[in-house]
Parts: sequence; C-alpha cells; structure tokens
Amino acid sequence: MKSRMIKTPAFVAILVLLLTVALAGCVTIEEQPGPEETPVVQPEATTPAEVAPTPTEAPVTPISPEEATSLWQSIQEKGEMTVGVSGDYPPFVFHTPDGQLDGFDIALMRELSQRLGVDVVFQNMPFDQLLPQVEAGEVDAAIGAIAITPEREQHVIFTAPYLTGNVALLANADAELPPIQTVADLANLKVGAEMGTDFADWLLSQVESGALPRENVSLYPTIDQAMNALVQGDIDLVMVDAFTAEDLASQTLGKLQLLNKRGNVLLTYKPFADKPLQGTEWMLTTYVDADGNQVPALTGVTVNAQISNAIIQGSAGCNSYSADLQINQSSISITPPVTTRKACEEPAGVMEQENQFLINLTQTKSYTIEGDTLVFMDDQGNPLLIFRARPKVDINNITWHLYAYGDVFNPVAVPEDVSITLTVNEDGEVSGSSGCNNYSGKATVDGDSVTFELGASTLMACDPTTDAMEATYLGALVGVERAEVIQDQLILYYNSGLDALKFRAERKNPLEFTSWELLTFGPPESGAPPLEATQLTAMFGQEKLAGSAGCNNFNTGYVVKGDGIRIGKIAITQMLCPDEKVNQQETSYVKKLRNARKYKFIGVSVAATGLYTQTYAIALPPGAEDMQAAFNDALTQLDQEQVITELAQRYLPIPPVAGEAPEGTPAPTCTDKMKWVADITY
Repeated sequence: MKSRMIKTPAFVAILVLLLTVALAGCVTIEEQPGPEETPVVQPEATTPAEVAPTPTEAPVTPISPEEATSLWQSIQEKGEMTVGVSGDYPPFVFHTPDGQLDGFDIALMRELSQRLGVDVVFQNMPFDQLLPQVEAGEVDAAIGAIAITPEREQHVIFTAPYLTGNVALLANADAELPPIQTVADLANLKVGAEMGTDFADWLLSQVESGALPRENVSLYPTIDQAMNALVQGDIDLVMVDAFTAEDLASQTLGKLQLLNKRGNVLLTYKPFADKPLQGTEWMLTTYVDADGNQVPALTGVTVNAQISNAIIQGSAGCNSYSADLQINQSSISITPPVTTRKACEEPAGVMEQENQFLINLTQTKSYTIEGDTLVFMDDQGNPLLIFRARPKVDINNITWHLYAYGDVFNPVAVPEDVSITLTVNEDGEVSGSSGCNNYSGKATVDGDSVTFELGASTLMACDPTTDAMEATYLGALVGVERAEVIQDQLILYYNSGLDALKFRAERKNPLEFTSWELLTFGPPESGAPPLEATQLTAMFGQEKLAGSAGCNNFNTGYVVKGDGIRIGKIAITQMLCPDEKVNQQETSYVKKLRNARKYKFIGVSVAATGLYTQTYAIALPPGAEDMQAAFNDALTQLDQEQVITELAQRYLPIPPVAGEAPEGTPAPTCTDKMKWVADITY
C-alpha cells in the first residue's frame, strides 16, 4: 500500500513557487557548502492549535418497521445489497493502488454475499455516517471495524461477532512518553481519534467523568487527519484498534530529517500543512466602494492577491502592488501597499477600482474562508473585498501511468498487462502509450480546466482486449474537462465529472511528490523552531526541489541514491525581507539545504496495546431480524470452513484475540482506577 502523507497538491505548490522565482527575478547561490551553523535566533514557542469541537449528531429518521421486516426478502428478490464502508481504515477497508476497495472486511463481505446468494455493492462514506445510514435504511448494512457497544445497539442491530481485537495508542517514534497503564497516565497527554468510532465515544466518556480534560481530546473526520495531527505534533497519541495501529505504523512516513556527511541532523521537517491563505491565487470578484456598496469587479480586469509568508502581492488592475501582512488566526493586518506608477485609461473606471481596492486592503482587519471564497473584512466584520480561488494544476514533464478509469467512485482497474501512459511537455505537446500504440496530441491547461486534442498515432494491430482498452482510453481523453493533482496522483474528469481517468506518477525515490514544513533547525529535542509567522518548506518533485525560505522562494535540483541526497545550487527570489532576523534565518536555511548528504524518516510506533478488547460485527437496520438470522447462519458457515481464519492470516498484521466476549455483554465505562491489561474487557 501507498505511504501515507498529507494530501496536499504538491505539484501546484511547486509550480507556483517556480513561477514566482521566474517573475520576481532570481540569483544563484554560489557559496560552497560550509560547516553547519546554529540558528541565530530563538523564537518564542507557538500556541497549540485549538481542539476540535465535539460533533453534534443530526436526528435520524429510522427505517419503518414494515420496511425493516421485508428488507431481506426485498434484497433476495433484486439479488443485490448495498453495504456502507469507510474506505480509509486499513487493514479492514482501504483502496488499492488501482483504486479498488479491499481489506479484511471487504473480503469477508464478498465471501458472505456468496453464501447469501446475492451481489454486494459497496458505498463509501465517512465512518461517522455509517450507522446513521443503516438506521435510516439508506444502506442495507455496514461493515468496517464496527465495535458492538450498548449505545450503538439502541440505533441498529448487530450480527454475531466475527472478530475480537485489542485497542492501541500510536505515538511519534521519537516521542518520550511515560508508561501508559491507567487513564490517569493520559491526563497530561493530547489524544485524538476518528469521529464516530468507539474510541471517540470512549474518550468523550472519560471527559464527562472528569478523568480527562476536554482540551486534551481532539476528534477528526478521518483517521488520515488524526494521523496528520499526530505527525504535525498537534496531539501526542492516536487511539485506534491494534490491527490498524500496526498497519498505520508501517505506512506512515512521519517526519523527515536532512543530515550532513557526519550524520548530524541539520533540519527536521513535519508534513506540509497548507495554510488556508498561502499558495493560492485569489481573484477579486466584489469590492465595497466609497459609498459602502458592494460592487462587482470590472470584467476583463485582473485584480488578484497572492500571499506568501508575510507578504501579499499581485495586480491591482493597472499596477502591481506589494505589502507586508501579519496573520493571527482570523485576524489580519496589511501595511499600505507599494505599487508601480502606471496610469491606465481603459476600461472606464479601472483606476477608481484600483484606488478603492488598495484602500480596502489597508482597512482589512479580519478574514474568513468558505470553500473557494475568501472575504476580507473591516474591524466591524463588514466585507470589504471578496475573492475566489483560481485553481491550478501542473501536469507537465511527468510520465503518468493510468491505473483506473470510469465511474469516479467505482472505477475499473486497468489490466495488469496493459500499460497506458500520458506525458505533457511545457509547450502542451502530448505523447504516450495507449496500451498498444503510441499517440500524440495537444493539451490546453487553464487553471484546473484541461482539454486534449489527439494527433497522430501508430497503427499496430493489438489483441481484442488491448484494442478495446485503447479505444476506451482515447475516447475518454478527448472528453476530459477538468484535472486534479493530489501528490503523485492525476485525476482527469470527463462525462460532466461523473467519470475519471486516474493516473499515478512513478516514484523514482521516496521523496518524490512529498511536501514538508520545517519543524526545527537540528533535532526536535534540542533544535530551534523557525521564527514566528514564517513558514520554511521543501517540496520534492521529479528531480526538482522548491519551497519557501521564510521570505523568498527557491528552487533547485536534487539527486537521491539510497539514503544519500545531494541538493544543487539554489536559485532564490530577491524580495526585501521584513527584518534582519528573517534574512539571517533564510541564509542559514539555504546553507543547511546545501550541506545535506543524507535523509531519513521518523515514523510512528505503537506506544501501548492491550488496553481493552472489543468485538466487531456487521450493523443492520433495526427490526431486520430475518436478515440478521441469515447473516449469522452465513457467518457460522464461514467460520466452520476456516474462511475467516484464512482472511485474518491474509490481511491482519497480528492475530485476533483468542476467545470472544459473550454476545450482548455491555462493556462498563473505564475509570482511572482500572488497570489496562490484555485479559480484561471493560
């Protein structure tokens, strides 16, 4: 399975940085790598992020008793059942590299459906929506490491348990944590879990009992977000089941360190957390005029804002502008902009709009982002400027390999013996293999809008399967309307966005298509963090490295061999930085990059396991007892045939806990007086 990283569009960020270097003018750093130097400043510690709020559950209208009673008969008549899953929880449910759902619970449900004599259709959704969807009868069943609890039994019914497992806590591998044996040991640690899970419920119950402080518990919409928060240092522990803990520990890259030739740590990075204002081109759509009226921006006039670290710059309509800014949570302060001095006569009103835009910038005191809309507001919270994000994708100079196509949510995997590729150069010229023949064409990219025109291709005769795949691919390619890049994946949407071609870039080294933000100069335990309000980054593309040095942006090349790395001469923009400390930090950062000779990842590890056990079962709509009986008979058959044991050996990294808790026995709430030991269920 693919290594887990923050899902940020690295290609987009790299493209923006490369363009910024080209536009702003750059210089090549010529100095030879010298001895390492310690940071010249010791900034104050940053304030921890605010804890995620407790989710509130929307009321659910349960399936009617009549529908529940006849549900199994209805499923048998149509020969198909819909099963809800959450596709981000390996090894139970996950997506394979070709986009297909797989995992222990997926395989179990497929085996179960064969015994039941019906087909199964999986519907992917957030974990916290699984049981509400089952209760409402929107899906026929749900599976995916769903533990039986008394609270859940008030809303759905469960099959007989099919698996028993331990609970575990994940921590950063370099964390120095005390032994965790009781709830009291968690009181001074920040713990996270996925919303809607048994672990989230248990943590909240400890908050309600007073055993854990509320500010130390964070809940996240997905397990990926919880893991990202762990690696970012926002929390100390993530609570998951022991099976998933082993999988996450092996798949999470964690932190990145760059070392010199003697093995000393120069720089420690955490996964890049995209700041909401940073790296996006914001296009003005509406502004408030001198009379306080909201006025649409002039058509055909580009007014935009690009924010990088402590600088906002762009086009005011006629002139370019640049200003310093400070951001503190939702508050923002912008200094009077410096502009060029052109005078434009057309279109009518362009200079008046520009003057008001610049005035509104300096009056901005706060901001809010909703989706792709950014609003700058005055000190009373009244809108001054309204922007819309202009999306960008960079697909150039990368060889993309098609792995799936068709329906966005249920794509078809490309046959293993068929290789389909796509390459677009900087001039938009397209080349690649369509499976049997080579093809060419032209790509037009505007923001995230992408279209393709086909040119000449070879005319080799292929086998029928490859011929059909080739025709399907080329037909879809000319229908592409939009593109999305997520790290090493390219998704080309066609058929009004209902279908997609899904590609993956072949990684030549583990750093490719990863994005990082500097955590400390040197090792985390003794190094200094970057200056407050500066963000130092490193974004690795194919043999290209780009990022922010805190004030200026840089780019260069790099070469990786084994665990060795060499970073080339660095080209950097020449903007005037706010103060000398930022200049000194920037110089130190660039030199340390040039001194790097090795790299290593610091992942996550299992900090504690055997805390308590839980039993997993399939959730069914309340009142569907006939369906429950049929499922239980099929599960008994699978158990007798050793199918469940074989699936556990294939998918689970550790054996299940021997012996299941009695069905229907509730687990009492744990208190800080109870020991967490493997042979006690509570």
